[in-house]
Amino acid sequence: MKKQLLKKLSGFIVTVLMLSGSANAQIVYTDVNPDTTIANRIYYLDLNNDGTTDDSIRLFVSRPYIGECRGSKVSIFAINGNTVSGSTYPLAMNIKDTISSALTWSASGDLRYIRSGDPTSCPNDTLGYWTNAKDYYLGLKLIVGTYTYYGWLRMQITVDPLYASGIIKDYAYNSIPNQPILAGQTSVTGITENISASSISLYPNPATNYLTITLQGDNKKAEVTIMDITGKIFYSTTENETQELKINTKDFAEGVYLVQVKSEDFMATKKLVVKK
Repeated sequence: MKKQLLKKLSGFIVTVLMLSGSANAQIVYTDVNPDTTIANRIYYLDLNNDGTTDDSIRLFVSRPYIGECRGSKVSIFAINGNTVSGSTYPLAMNIKDTISSALTWSASGDLRYIRSGDPTSCPNDTLGYWTNAKDYYLGLKLIVGTYTYYGWLRMQITVDPLYASGIIKDYAYNSIPNQPILAGQTSVTGITENISASSISLYPNPATNYLTITLQGDNKKAEVTIMDITGKIFYSTTENETQELKINTKDFAEGVYLVQVKSEDFMATKKLVVKK
């Protein structure tokens, strides 16, 4: 179910406070209603609608500059380990494009840049992939502690030598760490385990009073975290030189959990069901 952006924002930032999403949703989706237009300023976005902005990703729409050269641009800046899809020029992704670790990621870049003037003193530049784009998607890679999340932002970008603006339309992220999301994806059925899930085994599953986790390979060090699907952590440990771990689940409430294991060789996430 869509969340509505109820407040008028004065700038744009993609917050890293991502773990407060719906307990029943893997994809947390927000429709910016009405669409918000920005021009001649930095724009901040509160991704999880908690009323708090966070310094992680900024969209900057420049003021037109006049003189020997005239022009304008829309740029993206990511800090604190967060990145956007693309390199010097962020990708203008199409609906259903996959946003995952397979993409190239960058901390900054120009979505669209136009400069023109006297060719003897000012080169004519038209750069970037966002060519007056109405429904392109920007891939987002956000870091929360030791976890990585993927999401998208849909925008309309208009840039000419005398004017630049952007319209923020909607956005979403996958609330399960390290899981991809499709551009434009707003919901999903069930929980998708990642490609490394075969590296761990859980039994019994469903579990009642105990859980055994077995790890494949020679794991000198393994970090094990059990969380619910909102990201709330119920158990966390770091084990050395082990291939099997027994966990008491007697005090776990009935429901669905995610077991994430990190080692030097792999990172895996697998679904756990607890029944009483």
